[in-house]
Amino acid sequence: MDKRLYEIDLYRFVASVMVLVFHYTFVGYMLGYAPDIRFDSIGEYSRYFYLGINFFFIISGFVILMSAKDGEPGKFFVSRFIRLYPAYWIGVLLTGSCILYFNQSQFQASSAELAANATMFQAAIGIKHIESAYWTLWIEMQFYLIMFALAWFGWLRFILPLIGVSLVLCTVSLFTSWGQEFDLWTNAFPHWWGYFATGCLLYLIHRDGLSLLKSFMLVLALVFVVCQNWLFTSMMEGWYGTAFNEFIILGLNLFFLSLMLFSALANKHPLRKVRFVAWGALTYPLYLIHQNIGYMLFNAYGQHINKYLMLFAAALLMLVSAYAIHRFVERPLAPWLKKHLTAWLQRRKSRESPAKEALES
Repeated sequence: MDKRLYEIDLYRFVASVMVLVFHYTFVGYMLGYAPDIRFDSIGEYSRYFYLGINFFFIISGFVILMSAKDGEPGKFFVSRFIRLYPAYWIGVLLTGSCILYFNQSQFQASSAELAANATMFQAAIGIKHIESAYWTLWIEMQFYLIMFALAWFGWLRFILPLIGVSLVLCTVSLFTSWGQEFDLWTNAFPHWWGYFATGCLLYLIHRDGLSLLKSFMLVLALVFVVCQNWLFTSMMEGWYGTAFNEFIILGLNLFFLSLMLFSALANKHPLRKVRFVAWGALTYPLYLIHQNIGYMLFNAYGQHINKYLMLFAAALLMLVSAYAIHRFVERPLAPWLKKHLTAWLQRRKSRESPAKEALES
């Protein structure tokens, strides 16, 4: 059984805070979601905190392969459903309630859009996200579906060559029209799949050790990261109308990859402390609720409160709300859902077994 790498919980928490700061101090006023409160001095640095998204995807690849390693699709489905949906439904409820309460022109949603968002598959049917941050959940969902299919067909034993093929295809595709024109917010390939593949590779290094082949594939992963960031930086400059320093972006990516590689290889780690589990538990609910609700708070109250106090208060409120979601929703529901979903799967399996035996006879 894999020993938990507690430092990864810390990395997840730091990445989520990076994204929150990026949204509140840069995206909000640059894209007109909360245009009246500017944080130009902070934004000079926090514009690079969007890289927390890349780090999330790498961590997801690591953790999801760990959870799917036994090759049992039923267990994988149960673990992912429990992890994703309870907090997500609360996030949809809170965001939808704030949309109705504040009634701001930037944030509107019909009842049909709210209902579609409860499925987490709204992007697949062309319905907008009621919370801007939900675009990454659809990317994650595509990755989960692929991993579920690999587990279902017993192909996880081919995961290492599949990782290599994914890294090569993603890197090459970045230089095609597909890489430059594809919808980055609803399609995992090619921009985001390479990060998942990198995380999967790091997990295999953690599980089995570093070999010559895996070392070569690490080079492939590094090439992908460099190429993806080179292209994505030019896109970001077009979207935001401001310059980004490629060397800062590359340096931050290399730093995080180094952290993850050290975690994968180290038997002992100075940050492998059990207390970081509590920090990591806040990450998902914080990510779900922080962005558009924060913007709505800025628009409603920012003109009456010092902007730095407003920033601190909004961030603190999101952290407290994330803790409440974890403490009073995720923790109580997880064992109940696991029990009933597992029982449901066992009943399905027991019904299918006689039918399968009859066909085989």
